[in-house]
Amino acid sequence: MAKRNGNGVQIALLLLALVILICGILMITTELGHQVLEEIEDILE
Repeated sequence: MAKRNGNGVQIALLLLALVILICGILMITTELGHQVLEEIEDILE
């Protein structure tokens, strides 16, 4: 049981990471994403 629960947690974390990655890609591909990236670059400089 413990091993099965461990695998479930790993799968859940992978799905969560995938959702975050997709949301990040969608944000970057929008105008808002470009504006945010420009602001971040200005802050880093």
